[in-house]
Amino acid sequence: MINEIEDTFSELLDYFENSENLNIITELQLLGLNMKYISSEIERVQVFADMTFVVTGTLSKTRDYYKRIITESGGKVTGSVSKKTSYVLVGDNPGSKYQKAMDLGVEILTENEFEELVK
Repeated sequence: MINEIEDTFSELLDYFENSENLNIITELQLLGLNMKYISSEIERVQVFADMTFVVTGTLSKTRDYYKRIITESGGKVTGSVSKKTSYVLVGDNPGSKYQKAMDLGVEILTENEFEELVK
């Protein structure tokens, strides 16, 4: 294993010592290729920016799972439904929050509908 690492390191050094390879890298930079490391994680698109969600009922995944997706997508999660609520994500047996959302005309999402929004 150590020999393989040493061989790979040696090959990398040889590559970067070759002037033709350095010319190719320079040309790529001149053409606009970003040579800076940005991040190993892709940031989630802010599809829920300025939106408020209420999560209620028995869901197939944990509430924390949905809360994480919502907040990483720019939204916020609250515990009660109001006329300012954008969506209510409902599972089985949603109870009074579902009824209040219906009364206020707040859009109701099933888990499948929610998943479609974040694709």
